[in-house]
Amino acid sequence: SSFALIDTFGAGRLIEGVGPIDVLLANDAEADALRAGRPLESLEAWARLTVVKQGPRGASAYAPGDAWHAAANPVSVVDTTGAGDAFDAAFIVEWLTTRNVEAALRAGNRLGAHVAGHLGAQPPSPA
Repeated sequence: SSFALIDTFGAGRLIEGVGPIDVLLANDAEADALRAGRPLESLEAWARLTVVKQGPRGASAYAPGDAWHAAANPVSVVDTTGAGDAFDAAFIVEWLTTRNVEAALRAGNRLGAHVAGHLGAQPPSPA
């Protein structure tokens, strides 16, 4: 999680230092820290697309005038190490390939759940 970096560096300073971005991938805690008490929509001034990973509640994405949500995939959680990174990788690959946010959320949830269902950050490849 990047929460410690955001908390230590300061959300405003981080946003100003990085500048505008195309896609922000954050978990709930990171998104909350970055918006610093402002509505989630406030991140739209910084990121064209904001994706918020919500663990067992799935994932949501926001862009000016649009919002998407994909439910979490059922999984018996063994270890969450690497699940967020796996989500990010699958989301980006699907989004860059199709530009379909809903499909990208589903792909991220699917791979994140697969990783969370195994011990360690490098589980066997999904079937």
